[in-house]
Amino acid sequence: MIRLTDIAGRKTLAVTLGERTGEDIHYSEVCADDKYVYRHNSEYPDEVELYEIPLPMCAEVYDDVAYDKSPFVDPNNFSRDSQRGVRGFSREV
Repeated sequence: MIRLTDIAGRKTLAVTLGERTGEDIHYSEVCADDKYVYRHNSEYPDEVELYEIPLPMCAEVYDDVAYDKSPFVDPNNFSRDSQRGVRGFSREV
């Protein structure tokens, strides 16, 4: 799980997601749990994009959730079965 306070993990996640979407993504836009990568894209301020883990080489949005129901507002909004660390993401910058 990459929480909002895990800056190093979020930086790595932003680079990984950016490489797979072809977009420049700032670390403040992303966090993750065991099932999804969450991205709050400033172009769509009222919603948060969800990408399924593991990310494919060409990642596309799987679904979206309202910003006010996202982990960016309340960390308890991570998916319920996210007790383990995120697979496939290094914590190193």
